[in-house]
This record gives sequence, C-alpha cells and structure tokens, in this order.
Amino acid sequence: MSLVVTATRIPGLETAQKIWAFLKYPNGWHFGSGNPPSRVRVKEALILNNAAAKAGLQTNAFLGIEGEVRLTVYHRHIYLQLTIEEDNSVEYVREEGEIETVRTPGLRLNEALSVLENLEIELCRSSVSSTATSTIRSRDTSKTLPSKRPDVGQAFRWSSGTAPSERAQLPAST
Repeated sequence: MSLVVTATRIPGLETAQKIWAFLKYPNGWHFGSGNPPSRVRVKEALILNNAAAKAGLQTNAFLGIEGEVRLTVYHRHIYLQLTIEEDNSVEYVREEGEIETVRTPGLRLNEALSVLENLEIELCRSSVSSTATSTIRSRDTSKTLPSKRPDVGQAFRWSSGTAPSERAQLPAST
C-alpha cells in the first residue's frame, strides 16, 4: 500500500517559517558576532511578508548581523528589499532589471505596507493594459455558422429568441 500525499504551496509560508526561525539564533551566530532580531522586528517582517503573499508576490527573508530582518519581494523583473533596521524603521529599495530605481530609508511599517499595496496596484494595471491590447475587440469575429449536417438543423432551430424543440414538447394532460 502506498501513500500519496498532495501538497498545496501556500504563498509566503516558507518565508514566514524562516522569519520565525530567526528568533532561535543565538548571540554570536555569525562567526562570533551577530545578534538575533527582536520580536518586534520579526512581527513586522511577518506582517510585510503576509501582505506581499496576499498580493501574489514571491518572498524570501534574510537575517542581518545586527539583528535586522530583510524581506525580499520578487515579481518578474521587479525586486524589492524591505529591511527592518535596528531602530525598527524600514529601508525600502526597488530594483528593475538589476538597476536600483528607488532607495528610501526611515519608513514606518504602514508606509512600507503602502509600498507593497502600490506595487500590487501597479501590477494589476499593467496586467489589465497588456490584456486590453491583446484582446480582440471586433464584434463579428466569432459568428456562428449553421451546421452542414441536415439532422442538426432539425434539432436546433435558428432563432434570435427561445424556440421550443419539437422533441421537447409534451402533451398537456387535462
């Protein structure tokens, strides 16, 4: 008897587990130096990770030597870094195609959450605009033509309204 296990990948779960594990790091974890993060930094990293995961973005996390927690967020050619610093401020970095386009230190958590929300909106808009340019807008592109099979014409009467089929009519009992 074999056991078949199907797994569902929950967005952000692996990163969340990694962030939680940072609390287990001892002092000196990095070749004699290195501090574990505070619970506040871990909590804020989890909040940011959750927001990114809800937006459908890929995430990862890294622990810095001074106990800072860096959340990385990926979507195609866009890469974000949200680093929760020792003073619990967030430094935001954005790269597009490996070119840094934004660097903003000193954000509060709600401002960092707004960055993620704005990225989600930006991605939705770009998705809609790319769909709009590739969508066929002509009304007459999928006209239905009558079948060449004689039996189909009898079964389905062509009408703009609802037409009962002769086979579907039942005698009314009185």
